[in-house]
Amino acid sequence: GDLVVSLTYRGTWLLLRLLGGLACVFPDSRQIVSEMASKYTLSSLNSIEGMTHLDREKFDSKLRVPCLYVLKNFDKYMSTLLRCLGKYLLKLPKLNPVCADTNELPSDSCRRILIDPDSLSKVSDLLNSLDVETKFRVDQCEIAITYDNWTYEEILRSIIPKGLDAVGGFSVIGHIVHLNLKPYLAPYKVLIGEVILDKLKNIRTVVNKTDTIDNEFRNFSMEILAGDEETLVTVKEGKCAFKFDFRHVYWNPRLSSEHMAIANLIPEKSCVFDVFAGVGPFAIPLAKKYCCVYANDLNPNSHQWLTYNVEKNKTESYVTPYMLDAEDFIKSVIRTQLMKSDHTNVSCKQAYVIMNLPAKAYEYLPCFIGLCNDGDQKDLHYQLIIVHLYCFLKCKESIKKLVDSLSEVFEVNMSPYITNSHCVRSVAPNKEMFRISFELPPAVLFQSPEPERKRIKIDLG
Repeated sequence: GDLVVSLTYRGTWLLLRLLGGLACVFPDSRQIVSEMASKYTLSSLNSIEGMTHLDREKFDSKLRVPCLYVLKNFDKYMSTLLRCLGKYLLKLPKLNPVCADTNELPSDSCRRILIDPDSLSKVSDLLNSLDVETKFRVDQCEIAITYDNWTYEEILRSIIPKGLDAVGGFSVIGHIVHLNLKPYLAPYKVLIGEVILDKLKNIRTVVNKTDTIDNEFRNFSMEILAGDEETLVTVKEGKCAFKFDFRHVYWNPRLSSEHMAIANLIPEKSCVFDVFAGVGPFAIPLAKKYCCVYANDLNPNSHQWLTYNVEKNKTESYVTPYMLDAEDFIKSVIRTQLMKSDHTNVSCKQAYVIMNLPAKAYEYLPCFIGLCNDGDQKDLHYQLIIVHLYCFLKCKESIKKLVDSLSEVFEVNMSPYITNSHCVRSVAPNKEMFRISFELPPAVLFQSPEPERKRIKIDLG
């Protein structure tokens, strides 16, 4: 029959004898725990594996779980009891582990507390911490579980056939979830989109990348798997807000910490040249530090939203947007400003060049050779020019190879000029995005450029 336990702080020794493993409550507690734990998964619902069209009713089931019935007149101790039971409660989405509905409770009880089956054998240990007198009954009950009570991870793991990896990471851009599904998940992609749309708050659209980023505008083809077709979003980073059409521009939320890092590295009131500016994630935070920023992007959509975001963030006095090819931007805008600064708010004698186009940025490095050779070095406005170059490396050992390549391109030993190298993020197995920072030697700017010097391609394997 049911066991009524009277618990007091002074009677801890009796509790340990009575509730040691809860064997006194369940004659074979190990077997019952095992049976309950096996039902506390979706693996028992064999009908859902391989599902390609979402049928939410297939997830309806009944589970038997352990519970504590708090007897009448002792509900005043509920707060203390719940504090002690906190991490052992049955925690499922949209399921309240505490029931006070008298229609669902035995006549002698005022509350029912659901316990995670995996924690059943630990309940006796935590009850020792109670310092008030209360009464309860340990039992088990049957509860109804539906699609709403499972997370998207649990659902997708149960649907995708064993042996295939389910959905890995994804990005959230405003109201959009951006997936990059493997080809073998194609039969399940619409279902995956629907499940994610159901389960994640504030998400209205789920898209899947269908091609690599291999064009000069850095955007990619995508398909809408579920939800609205609206791809116009607003995102916030720090104290800045950015609006753009995700379908037509490049935005990666995984770079938010890198945007902040650069903003912290560059001093206030510096001169900054953002060669591949996008919609302004580097340019606008720097402008808020009163830096004079020349921000360029060849993509007309990026340029449109860059201009819009500059105005909305009230930084138009500090950011000048351009829509030029990177080579033209370097040879016209950067060259002019290096030799003469016409911005009175620039007090720092250092200039910074940001080149965030990891797949191709290094191809434009030869544009700096002889950039100012028609002038005099004493006319160079900035005493120090630092380049933040982004690239993909296959392994860490490639950094030395990159430095050697920089030396070859500039015909200067670049090792003494390297100020920092930093792994920004892992892109794929054995492929990382790196930032290498270096001083641009004035001698490079005043070299005599070779007449047919072309953009370079460096093998960073």
